[in-house]
Amino acid sequence: LVEISTLHTPQLDAATDISTTGFTGHWSAVPFATHYQAELFLRHKAKVAESYALLNTDFSGITADVVAEGDETDGYLDNYIDRTGWYVSSAKLKEGAIAIDNSMAFMDGPQFIVSPQYDFSLDGGKATVEFTASANIDTKVQVMYSKLVDNVYTIVDQSKAQSVTVTSTPTKYSLTVDGGADGYCLLILPDADTGAKQVWFDDLKVSQNLQAGQSTYTGIHGGDVTEDTSFKFTTPEPTATDSYGYAVTALLISDDTYQAMSDRSAIQYVSQGTSGVEGTATAQASVVATADGAKVINPQGYDVQVFDASGRLVATDNSGAAAISVKLPQHGFYVVKVGTQSLKFVR
Repeated sequence: LVEISTLHTPQLDAATDISTTGFTGHWSAVPFATHYQAELFLRHKAKVAESYALLNTDFSGITADVVAEGDETDGYLDNYIDRTGWYVSSAKLKEGAIAIDNSMAFMDGPQFIVSPQYDFSLDGGKATVEFTASANIDTKVQVMYSKLVDNVYTIVDQSKAQSVTVTSTPTKYSLTVDGGADGYCLLILPDADTGAKQVWFDDLKVSQNLQAGQSTYTGIHGGDVTEDTSFKFTTPEPTATDSYGYAVTALLISDDTYQAMSDRSAIQYVSQGTSGVEGTATAQASVVATADGAKVINPQGYDVQVFDASGRLVATDNSGAAAISVKLPQHGFYVVKVGTQSLKFVR
């Protein structure tokens, strides 16, 4: 028997069945993978300078008909909030709130809340974290950046951690952390040495400042596991600032146990069009072949995707530049998508 510990990252193919309410994502089969996890992402592009919330939840998804007070959870919060990938290591639940439970920290170590990977490089690596919190006794709560190293959350720079002292009175706190980078996670870590067994959190918000033209992303639906190499996604209707894409992770599952998983693929965004927004502007886009690829004229600043004759995505550009040069080493037939417009050319 050959033990499989790692899997290749899935290669995404062009989406089909595209409409303003969804699309079908496709990818190539990965050797030894038995299943695939498909995730849906929202990309927000700022038209003007703004503060954008990656997460803004009052935990209203934790209701009395979903949980009984004191119920415990250890895992992702996808069923309770409208963003995916947020993880809690050990928590108790009650209607509209969640508590980090350190009652077993002497055995298991300190417990925490951690975000998924985001692009925290924007605004000089700064992010603002707001929450309402209380504890059975005064305890320090730290907020800092971490990163995944061999699937373990590792603190990036302890010296840049920001902290507040949480008391028994529910109080709203606001902290700004810096030193972020693309792919970092945000870690919320109550002190486990003070004897505070539970720290309750509500109204959790994480935001970052965007300049006009900058984009950021957040997961909005995840955890769908399929044996197929395609998945039908349902999306909100895209707007001039919000678009949607997907990413896939390959899995090896045996006897209902995860044996191996790949890195998550890059996110592939899909041009779905918009309703009543910038109706015919993409008609001005054009493409011409160049000596080493193509030049795309993109006056409306849309996302650009290039597909080869087999439908495989070979190049993307989300810069919004009015003129984009794309290098294509192979001669042949290509399709360039600029917004909702498809342009064909031969190099």
